[in-house]
Amino acid sequence: MARKVAFCLVENQEGKVLLIQRGYGRERGKWALPGGFVDQGEKSAQAAVRELREETGLKAKPVSTIHKGRTHPVKIIYARITGGQLRPQRREVMDARFFSYDNLPQLAFGGDKIATSKWPEMKRQHQELKAKAVTPYESCPYCGGREVRLRRYPHANPYRCPDCRRTLPAS
Repeated sequence: MARKVAFCLVENQEGKVLLIQRGYGRERGKWALPGGFVDQGEKSAQAAVRELREETGLKAKPVSTIHKGRTHPVKIIYARITGGQLRPQRREVMDARFFSYDNLPQLAFGGDKIATSKWPEMKRQHQELKAKAVTPYESCPYCGGREVRLRRYPHANPYRCPDCRRTLPAS
């Protein structure tokens, strides 16, 4: 069975994505999202931010899953930078830089390509939903709660009931 792998997509204040230039393996010299293997007993989101910290020196908080692999156990997590300083770890990483989405270098993995092409649109859709902030639900269909609200990072299911914590289907 293949080992689980988790990657972390983070952006700076200008909305540019962080990529690392791999320093080892078949993909040496190519650019990728920071990430690596998920240790036993660790969740994918934890592994993604741990690998980000180890490879780049940046600390981050996981926010949402952007992509799950269909044929390989891969997850790509969007995280928000919370601290640290960008310092590539030279043993595994040749370089680390922020790139704009319309000027990306050749990426090492298919998941990187999918996530970096998918995320800007997902982010745009969220901002539109947040701007409208209109909930199609009068109350939660599960518990009857009255304060159904827009999730912080909605993708397919944008609404959540704060009482029962269930995500409601998009209408």
